Amino acid sequence: MPIQGAAFAYLTPSPLNGTITISGFPFRPKPILHAYSGRGGTVNASGRANHRRGFGFSIDDVGFPSYGIAAQSQDAQNPTNCDGGLRDDAPVSAISTAGAYDGICALDAVNADGFRMKSLQAFASQIEVSHLALGDTSIISFKVGTFNEPAAAGTPTLVNTGQNLAANGGAIFILGEPSSGAIPTLVGDVRQSFGFGTVIKGIVKQAVWAGGSNNGVSPAQTLGYCRRGEIAAYFDTAVTGLNSRMALDSYASNGFNFFMNEILSTTRRYQYLSIEGGIWDIVFFLTALNTNPYNLTGLFQNPKAAVILSGNAPEDAADTPHDHDKCSIGFWDSLTNQEAAQVQARDGGATSVISTVLRRDRIYANCDSGGTLTALLNADSTLSDGIRVSQNVADDAANFGAALFCADNLKIPSLIPAM
Repeated sequence: MPIQGAAFAYLTPSPLNGTITISGFPFRPKPILHAYSGRGGTVNASGRANHRRGFGFSIDDVGFPSYGIAAQSQDAQNPTNCDGGLRDDAPVSAISTAGAYDGICALDAVNADGFRMKSLQAFASQIEVSHLALGDTSIISFKVGTFNEPAAAGTPTLVNTGQNLAANGGAIFILGEPSSGAIPTLVGDVRQSFGFGTVIKGIVKQAVWAGGSNNGVSPAQTLGYCRRGEIAAYFDTAVTGLNSRMALDSYASNGFNFFMNEILSTTRRYQYLSIEGGIWDIVFFLTALNTNPYNLTGLFQNPKAAVILSGNAPEDAADTPHDHDKCSIGFWDSLTNQEAAQVQARDGGATSVISTVLRRDRIYANCDSGGTLTALLNADSTLSDGIRVSQNVADDAANFGAALFCADNLKIPSLIPAM
């Protein structure tokens, strides 16, 4: 059967060893993506609030291998109070304003029509987690793992996943938090990166988002970075600029090749989810300065699911971040199943300004400098080669976004990966 996706949300179970089952899918999930702003509850909400942002992935394999990055930034603080960390035992975790993990949620079971999550550590307060589960037989294999920066920039380096991506196509997701040392990590400062890429008949497409907030400073020092052409990026310790940038180079018969545009240390790690099989493509777009609907379309017939990523800012030039740490991530599988999480950490104020958004009916969200919800995107039509989106109000700029789609097949047979 062709690839299928399911975009839903769940509340982390609060007590230790508590579980929640998400079911009703028309397939058995294989890889699962998770993302959250830190808001709880099951209704749309936005405004000033501490953020507890995170990204993770998990797979249906022995032990349910998973990786996740988490962060917290406290609102209305002088100086700033923020932390970040990386885990290899769970895709979802929360960090308290005291700089300690105060909730860990792991994949515990996969069923014919869904999956179950279990709290490895009790949550001080529940978090609403958006997710995209993918499945069916066109996904040949799926792997998660970690690799380090190479010693030199500019040279393609193989990540051996044991998958024939060159023949069968697929998609790569990269997440990371640059602290070294034993995992799980937990450090002051927020420095997160999330990106995805694919190769279709030799054409590499990829996008990266990175966000950072420096801990214990006044005025607040925060930066963001989002662009095509790269798949991962790390900020320096003081969050004054980037010092690691990575690009997907090509698919191989046993994995994927990447190269570094900029490196700092071979102790820095990156975590990957590699999916072999399926038809994938990335559509780059700009949000509108009006409310006219517009299309996110590409090569596909019958799009099945999408991940939508934006830094809530115009596209950055290479190695040139922008002020403010903002991020919107959305998941889509149909007109009725759309999820979005958004976080903002403002730069420059004597007192920190942090805001979050949770939407169960949109694929993109933005807010103004005071944390008030502004622009929202929702998919209002499924087209033969993508989706049409509607925007409630003009955005604050023509902000850059990237949408990774998976689909049944391609309109152009010559672009189907060789089998």
